[in-house]
Amino acid sequence: MSKFEGTFEYDIFSSNAIEFMKTYVELGELYKVAFADTSYGDFLTARAKEAGIIRKEATKAHGTAIVKGKGVLPKGSQFATADGVLFETVQQYSVNGSLRVAIQAVESGPAGNVGPNTITSIPMSIPGIISISNDANTTDGFNKESDEALRKRYLLHVRTPGTSGNKFHYYEWAMSVPGVGAAKVIPVWNGPGTVKIVIVNSEFKTASNELVGKVKNYIESVRPMGAMVTVVSATIKLINIKAYIEGSQFDIALFKRLVHTYFLELEQAVIANDSSVRLSLAKIGSLLLDAGAVDYRNLTLNDKNESIALEADSLPTLGEVIQL
Repeated sequence: MSKFEGTFEYDIFSSNAIEFMKTYVELGELYKVAFADTSYGDFLTARAKEAGIIRKEATKAHGTAIVKGKGVLPKGSQFATADGVLFETVQQYSVNGSLRVAIQAVESGPAGNVGPNTITSIPMSIPGIISISNDANTTDGFNKESDEALRKRYLLHVRTPGTSGNKFHYYEWAMSVPGVGAAKVIPVWNGPGTVKIVIVNSEFKTASNELVGKVKNYIESVRPMGAMVTVVSATIKLINIKAYIEGSQFDIALFKRLVHTYFLELEQAVIANDSSVRLSLAKIGSLLLDAGAVDYRNLTLNDKNESIALEADSLPTLGEVIQL
């Protein structure tokens, strides 16, 4: 019987072969999603949920703004930045002159974290309302937890389970709060029965007072009786860099980006290690060369010609870069 392409026999057998091939592909994918190490997306979410590890959802940035005018400001009234980032009121207000109102971003994520005096536009006219301006940053807008971050929390839970309020239990409790990017637990930091938890936000920056409060309140609701819990944010340590730099090809913008990447690695190391972490003077020098410097001299960090030790709750942040 002829089985060449286009014959009746070929069409009958090839259709079955194609479906069998699809089945083998799906079975191969099933092996991946069945195990946490290779799972992803909704499959990883479901896998972690079986162990009580819930993926952290994206959060909306929030803050306050000063509205001027006279009239009723309905809940959901929208304002915007010059870049088009939308915010809305979280409740109804009666404005008579000037009033501070609570606002939140319409969309979740870090795009809603804007600086002061940036929310100044009223996209749709609101009767009686003249102007709006925020005199402080809006904060705590974070992305949905990534697969890698969720996988790390899940594997930590199953490999080193938190029990009876041990160190891993406090770590799990702190990390389960949306917006927390990392946490360090310091047992018996101020005597028996005391626990200190140092946190940073999802961008490895200082956590807001509200985020610290959320972590504190949640841990207080689940911790064992008798423990005295202190929750703090890691603090910013400003690093100013000075050096005499040789070479016309030096790109200061590239240097700042390289330093930012290096500082992020240090921030992650600070929050992950119990011992102090060193900000290397030699590493900063190598980044100067990577950014196009031919050579350099008189390199200092905060006016000292030495590396800087970062304590358990210190996060390095780039200040000024001065070419002598």
